Amino acid sequence: MDLSLYLRRHVFRRRQFEATETVGFGCVLWALVLGPLYYWKKGARFEALLLTLAGIPLFMFGDDSTTLAYAILSDLSTLVWVASIVCAPLLLAASLRRHGWVEVGETADAPLESARPRSASFPFT
Repeated sequence: MDLSLYLRRHVFRRRQFEATETVGFGCVLWALVLGPLYYWKKGARFEALLLTLAGIPLFMFGDDSTTLAYAILSDLSTLVWVASIVCAPLLLAASLRRHGWVEVGETADAPLESARPRSASFPFT
């Protein structure tokens, strides 16, 4: 794992809409405060759903409903949440790349798709 994800900010750009997202140490703090809501807001829907599903067994626990002890379920859920907080920059960067975002530092000189010349007869091409 590259520690530069924690030490400096990485800016990602969506080529179609010229939108940018920043990933860095702040992601760790926001993931700590908001949990799966932060991942959902950043567009990492799969990670948000996994985090939510990791917490569900704790709410459905009953003495006769599971063969695992409550302490084991609690420890597993806590482990998943702590890992998602510590790995927040890594998970968000991977999610952005998976959805077609490009890191600005890697291709800063590449032209944007929306910057190409448009037809005068049909402006939405």
